[in-house]
Amino acid sequence: MKELTTRVTKQLSIACALIAMTMTSCIKGDKAPVYFSIDSIGLISNYASQGTASHNIKDAWVYVDGQQLGVYELPARFPVLAEGRHEISIAAGIFINGISATRIKYPFYNFLDTVLNFQPGVSDLSLGKFKVKYFEGQTYTWYEDFESTGYTFQANISSDVQVEIDNIDKFEGNNSGRATLISDKPKFYGEMQVDSPIVSQNKTFLELNYKSEQAFSVGMKVTTAGFVKTVYILTVNKSDTWNKIYVDLSKVVNENQTASGFSIYIYAELESGRSQSVLHFDNMKLLHN
Repeated sequence: MKELTTRVTKQLSIACALIAMTMTSCIKGDKAPVYFSIDSIGLISNYASQGTASHNIKDAWVYVDGQQLGVYELPARFPVLAEGRHEISIAAGIFINGISATRIKYPFYNFLDTVLNFQPGVSDLSLGKFKVKYFEGQTYTWYEDFESTGYTFQANISSDVQVEIDNIDKFEGNNSGRATLISDKPKFYGEMQVDSPIVSQNKTFLELNYKSEQAFSVGMKVTTAGFVKTVYILTVNKSDTWNKIYVDLSKVVNENQTASGFSIYIYAELESGRSQSVLHFDNMKLLHN
């Protein structure tokens, strides 16, 4: 996978150079480019309506005067063959389902828009560290941060173990959710306790902070005319440290436009050879546009 990512990055760099060379604003001849750098992209969030500001932004999608210059893994430094003042737009990129080969502009984060003056002969032009926001008016459809009573993510009747509250090994705030699998209670089946109606022909994502000693599955339950079907989405690999994943639910939602409700589930069964596995969850956020 690392070799694939390196190859894709090199291909993107070559393509970007070709695009840059064809831009009407490019320097003609053999003048030196300006090297442009971005250290990192963060996130600002209104917690009351948008939840946590935690993120896993991997890339910068860069546009010059409306033309895409390239996609750059952060931290990034790349040449721009332009001179004078130009409009710059930068979008925050993520990995769909945690897979590096599926890079996209995250559809719920806005762009950084600015005007910069490119001066040939100046070796570096840097934006350093900056932050984006969720688009104005973007709110979550469902959110569970385990900070209040009446948790909306709980074990269902098929689960051997319950969702516990952990105020020690937590991600942020006061609490996180935890499920502990052991030999005589090997199955965990947690799900949203409410059906969320989603009307979307575009994008639907689950954001999730997690830390897990083994892999677990994420899926959706879809309710249509009183009938419930279960749809597997993906398996999330173990992570010894807190991680963030963006799970793409768009296909399931768009194929079930007549559904009256959707709910998220997480399933795990104690892996062979293990006597115990602990799974942690936090900031479960359902978004669509």
